[in-house]
Amino acid sequence: MKVLITGGSGLVGSELINQLVPNKHEVHYASRNAGASGKGYFHRTDFLDSQSMQQLAEIRPDWVIHAAAETNVDKCEDIPEQAKKLHVDATFALKKMFPAAKFAYISTDYVFDGKAGPYTEKSIPCPLGVYARTKFAGEATMTPDDLIIRTTIVFGNHQRPNFVNWLDGKLSRGEPVRIVNDQWGSPTYAPHLARAIGYLLQENKGVFNVVGPDVMSRYDFAQRVAETLGLDGSLIKPVTSEGFMQKAPRPMHAGLRIDKLLNSGFVMPSLEEALRDYKKMRENTA
Repeated sequence: MKVLITGGSGLVGSELINQLVPNKHEVHYASRNAGASGKGYFHRTDFLDSQSMQQLAEIRPDWVIHAAAETNVDKCEDIPEQAKKLHVDATFALKKMFPAAKFAYISTDYVFDGKAGPYTEKSIPCPLGVYARTKFAGEATMTPDDLIIRTTIVFGNHQRPNFVNWLDGKLSRGEPVRIVNDQWGSPTYAPHLARAIGYLLQENKGVFNVVGPDVMSRYDFAQRVAETLGLDGSLIKPVTSEGFMQKAPRPMHAGLRIDKLLNSGFVMPSLEEALRDYKKMRENTA
């Protein structure tokens, strides 16, 4: 199977490469930078530039996994046109470029307003900010035969910042941090997410929530990270979102239910297992 991964140098994209290449798939990935995996076929691409995207037409993939995104939700509030170009226009252009390919669109629990989470695949979206609205608009370009993968709070051992490696660095240096205690979600380990997506490429379609099975506040998550890594949890100070002055609106009580994924036959490991795996990878790359 020939697979094109957009955003292949990012946290999710790089783990998808690690997952699919050993399974004998022909993996092409497109991003601005090559990343560090050294696997697959790299195509330097700027998804804000339609001419740059045209080089991808020759690939003719069986599957396109569209993971390219601007995941800094506060930044999206400052660059709404760029967010639309990346999350909506580029997605539409890829659909037009590869009409015979099946798509897996990586989306988010931010498509919900966070008033009644955790959410199922049948819950009615109500996106709040620029990031959320443009990601939901990107979902609308998919067909019933495509996959929409909703995930959240993805973490891993990667050169790009994510919540866990940022927290790990701060606490390891003995620096205090403030973490919100009123925003809830489902922490998701990137290698487990990639494994689940690889599984879903086999004869599945429609919307799937793919997250870790545990729903908790960011503060409680931070304490679990500190405990697993043997770091000083007393450095973590709880704050409310009101005191944090975040530019983009957040879905406060979000998170996703994964009953549909479980019923398909795939079991997401627990947060305890995820953090244990992160700790092993951290030690191996130290």
